[in-house]
Amino acid sequence: MSQWELRATKRFAKQNKVVLNNERDIMNTFRLMRRLVEEEKVQTKSVRSEAVKQASVPDTFPGGLRKVG
Repeated sequence: MSQWELRATKRFAKQNKVVLNNERDIMNTFRLMRRLVEEEKVQTKSVRSEAVKQASVPDTFPGGLRKVG
């Protein structure tokens, strides 16, 4: 398990109030998190940031002309 996977697992556990007592708990939580992501029940950070980028595109052109349609 890489460092970022461990950090993501700890963050997921904290958000979902899961207590990580030992390495087995960490691995089980990691597997659960990965399965939820695959089933698309949980969005990953990259998906969220991509949605934010798309939503923050301005609908006006330089000079104040509004985009139609």
